Amino acid sequence: MSKISITNVEEAPWLSKNVKDGLTTGAQIVGDADSSDLCAFIMHLAPGYETELHSHSEDEVMYVLEGEIRMGRRVLGPESILVIHKDSQYKFTVGNEGVRFLNIRPGVTEYRPVERKQKGEKPKQ
Repeated sequence: MSKISITNVEEAPWLSKNVKDGLTTGAQIVGDADSSDLCAFIMHLAPGYETELHSHSEDEVMYVLEGEIRMGRRVLGPESILVIHKDSQYKFTVGNEGVRFLNIRPGVTEYRPVERKQKGEKPKQ
């Protein structure tokens, strides 16, 4: 089955939306997040937001539209592209102005936080 989805960003439905002090955060979507079809998310994250170390069960592409994210010592601003293969562990921190980025991936994607070992803890068997 062939399918084309066209949506103006201003009209893209919100999966989640929070407005605080005039700043809107959350995620808009083009496509169906509950299917295995390809879909696009427009992520809006607040200044200083930090993700935990995690991975996803599918590949994803992130394209920074506005603001910046920091991954380790790297600062990724507008027009930066990240291609993240499934099962790759990563985390990032949002810059001082917040960030808006396009995220493209299959609709159904498992989010996998990485468990951190406590100092002196033995590996699970």
